[in-house]
Amino acid sequence: MPKNSSGVYSQPAGTAAVSGATIGSSAFNTLISDISTVLTGDVPRAGGVPMLGDLPMGGNNITGLDSAAARTDAPNAGQVTDGGLDWYGDGSGTNAKVITTNGFAPSAYVQGFRVRFRNVTANTGAATANVAAIGVADIEGPGGAALVGGEMLAGQFVTLEYDTNFNSFILLNPANLFTSLLQDTSPQLGGFLDTNSFQVQGSRGTNIASATTPTVPTDGNHFNITGTTTITGFSDVKDGLVCTFRFAGSLTLTHGSTLALPGEADIVTATNDIMIAVQDTSTLWRVVSYQKALPGAFSLAGLIPIREETITNQATMDIALPTGFDSFEIELTGVIPIVDNRFLWARFRRTGQGSVDSGGSDYATIFGFIQSNGTQLNGGSNESIAQMALTPTSPKLDLLADLTGLFKVFQPNNAALETKLHGEIIYDSNASVYVAGSTKSIHKFDSTVDQLTFLMETGNITGSYRLWGRAPF
Repeated sequence: MPKNSSGVYSQPAGTAAVSGATIGSSAFNTLISDISTVLTGDVPRAGGVPMLGDLPMGGNNITGLDSAAARTDAPNAGQVTDGGLDWYGDGSGTNAKVITTNGFAPSAYVQGFRVRFRNVTANTGAATANVAAIGVADIEGPGGAALVGGEMLAGQFVTLEYDTNFNSFILLNPANLFTSLLQDTSPQLGGFLDTNSFQVQGSRGTNIASATTPTVPTDGNHFNITGTTTITGFSDVKDGLVCTFRFAGSLTLTHGSTLALPGEADIVTATNDIMIAVQDTSTLWRVVSYQKALPGAFSLAGLIPIREETITNQATMDIALPTGFDSFEIELTGVIPIVDNRFLWARFRRTGQGSVDSGGSDYATIFGFIQSNGTQLNGGSNESIAQMALTPTSPKLDLLADLTGLFKVFQPNNAALETKLHGEIIYDSNASVYVAGSTKSIHKFDSTVDQLTFLMETGNITGSYRLWGRAPF
């Protein structure tokens, strides 16, 4: 009978020799046939016949195993750890890599088929590979991105793995993986970004031509805005995007539902003004900082620049005071009358009215023009016409005076309190009389104030102003 399941041979019954008895031919032939059957089924030491079933090793090793020579051979441990199964030698070609077989390649590309080779020539663009003459397949970067050049350097050991999702080889070790994000058009962080004490640098984008709603390019985060067209908003790019804008000249930024400006007031830009804005929603950009170039201007720390303007030979210099501020500061420069020898006056306007009322519940109390030496040139008085004289009785402002002043407006948006105006003024009359001093006035209203007007006693006015506002805490 053959060996049992444990591999133990047992002699067939009735075939054992008995001492002193003649061995019969039948018993002998049965024994020899059985032994022959067992020997035929054993694995010959010299090989030559295949196994007919699995060979359990019972926890033992196969020792002295030679290296595999074909895809269907069993490899030894050294061949596996030394990388001999997926090593294909040199890969020739610049962008069309040709890799010869190592004897272990499949007949067709399959999921996970891995190839390692030494790259002879660096790729200069999109690349392909033909391994073991199986066929040409694209080589792509992580995520299936096309190569652009420089991902496989000359002399680099390259590892490719076939992905049936893309029907392409994926380059697992691109040379520029840690130096460039060109291949990944939408990189994402998996956690906080530690800059390791280095800067995160931005870049200057292409110029933006002013328009009602100009398009913000995506090639940078610092832009020059050219032209003079009024801007009421910017294009939708990405919520949370922060951009810096520099203005090449004068145009108007209009406060509204698509462009939120500091103090809810329009801004007239000037050359080299800088603005920082953030896209809050797809239809709203918020200006979080606006820095005027303002060469030679007063230092007004903590104030928000609102507007600057020059008027020439006009009846009044009207300065709108937007809501949202506790106080304002106004710089006047180059102010002269068109008619010689005139007072400079100021008057407020109440919300919803075209001009200041005369008499009634509103009035102006003038504390007078006080010279720098302390002498008061004008006495305090209540003015029924609700306007305040800002220059002394003598000398009045003349054609060559060129007045400069810094005025402060307090409590413009509190109907229960008087609006106060304080000014510091300096000018030199055409009679060579130097005048410097301050003026203090109170104007009573029963509603809030939204405009301060400078005007001459009679005749027109010429000059420039800059307006700043101080927001509440």
